[in-house]
Amino acid sequence: MTKFLLDSHLGKLARWLRMLGYDAEIKRDPQEPLGAFVWQARESSRIPVTVRKQVPKDLEDDLIVLTHGSIVEQLQELKRLGLISIPKNIELAKSRCSLCNAPLRELSMEDDEDKKTILSHPDLKAGTLQFQNTFYLCENPSCAKLYWEGAHWHRIKQTLRQMM
Repeated sequence: MTKFLLDSHLGKLARWLRMLGYDAEIKRDPQEPLGAFVWQARESSRIPVTVRKQVPKDLEDDLIVLTHGSIVEQLQELKRLGLISIPKNIELAKSRCSLCNAPLRELSMEDDEDKKTILSHPDLKAGTLQFQNTFYLCENPSCAKLYWEGAHWHRIKQTLRQMM
């Protein structure tokens, strides 16, 4: 699967790419020269993506420069370039943690160990168990965010479906 290195101005795009299952890292230093950014992307087998308007001529062919500002337009541009696809059935189970980029692990209330993890998790909202029995846990121990397919996920899916 395609992996991306995004400049520091593309944090929102990184979250959306992760929800689509893409490995998307963010380069946090906005002052870093583009040459170093491209080199780091190559070293980690990632596609460098930026929104910087001033790109040295010798780097133009080495990175993707997005010209559109909205998240929908950015995703559509990556899709037009053939770098991403947007599946008809977008599944949370196949996405990545939108915060830290780590894989997600499915948890079920049917499994006793999973149930303990879910019930003791600080992200679990009151009333969620009335509507959900499947959850997804970020595998990064320092993040460990808990996800489920609630109303927010359904709005995300609707937005993505509009781009197909």
